[in-house]
Amino acid sequence: MSDEHGLLGGRFKRWLSTVGSRAWLQPIVSNLARVLAPRHRVGVFVAAFDDDERVLLLRHVLHPAAPWGLPGGWLQHYETPQEAARREFREETGLAVQVGPIAQLELEKEPSHITIVFVGRSGSGDMRLGAEIADYGWFARRQLPAGTAPFVEEAVEAAIRCHRRGAGR
Repeated sequence: MSDEHGLLGGRFKRWLSTVGSRAWLQPIVSNLARVLAPRHRVGVFVAAFDDDERVLLLRHVLHPAAPWGLPGGWLQHYETPQEAARREFREETGLAVQVGPIAQLELEKEPSHITIVFVGRSGSGDMRLGAEIADYGWFARRQLPAGTAPFVEEAVEAAIRCHRRGAGR
């Protein structure tokens, strides 16, 4: 006896519906599902552009193999991706940022995580680099610095396409 989920899948679903219907077992089943559910960390980044369509890159101290990257970091519990992007941008640059549309969404394998790249526009003010940032620069897409990871190059290209569509160019 098999269904589209396989023999064990069908039996497991029937068992789960039987067990789940018993009120005293619901908290146990709920916690078991929470522990066994697949999880991914989520990284958020902002590709912020200036009026000359140059992108802001930061030289990260903690990434010696590919130090140049977009402002960003990890999503925290109960934080939306947009909130995390604004927080990380502010922590790393001291600047506020307007977070726009998603330019790229990817599953990265090492370490396993999901990355979200937003198009952004930084506000005015003085750049105040966070402790994990060694330097910064505004770069044209064809003049990205050595030490820029391939992921960042792809994200910049995607963000430029998205930025141009939004700007009506």
